[in-house]
Amino acid sequence: MFKKIFNFLGEHVVSFINNGGWLTVLVLGFIGLVCAIVGHYGTVGFNWKWFLFFELPLYVFCGWAIWVGIIKPIKNNRDIFKL
Repeated sequence: MFKKIFNFLGEHVVSFINNGGWLTVLVLGFIGLVCAIVGHYGTVGFNWKWFLFFELPLYVFCGWAIWVGIIKPIKNNRDIFKL
């Protein structure tokens, strides 16, 4: 029973992603990251030492990981990821 449900959901999710839904997922993910960063600074406050030595390298690493893991494969496989 679960196999049928997961196959059904998997087929619909894959078809959604391949038919342009990947752009929606990326936009929602980016908005979520921005909201998390704003919420973090809103609750904790801004400390330039923490930002410069910990958070900025973390943001740079996350940007690199998004580029290598998400954006680059999409650019290299335009036949799979349609707009």
